[in-house]
Amino acid sequence: MRFAGPDRYWDGWHDFGRLSAREARRTQPARIGPRRDELGTFATVISRFAHLPPAYEEALRALGEGPVAGLVHELEGGGEVERLAAMDVIEGLGHLWPRLQELTKVLPA
Repeated sequence: MRFAGPDRYWDGWHDFGRLSAREARRTQPARIGPRRDELGTFATVISRFAHLPPAYEEALRALGEGPVAGLVHELEGGGEVERLAAMDVIEGLGHLWPRLQELTKVLPA
């Protein structure tokens, strides 16, 4: 299973298989990721649009992901999300790349 960005929400999901005897017997898929580069950061940022309940955001900030929440709020508040949604992925990445580079430098490894 490949996944791009780190996501605290899903950390540990692979351990649920041990809770079920049937699932514990099954071969678990190999996990590849998360990416710790700009592409992984992009995946994390877009996964946060319209999905940051206050308690969840508070927990993410406590885990060091405050800069991601800050960028999400900046993009949502400035109407950039709508402009990004009208772009193809490559164009959107190019538009955000400088901010993704800076964000990638400060996120926890």
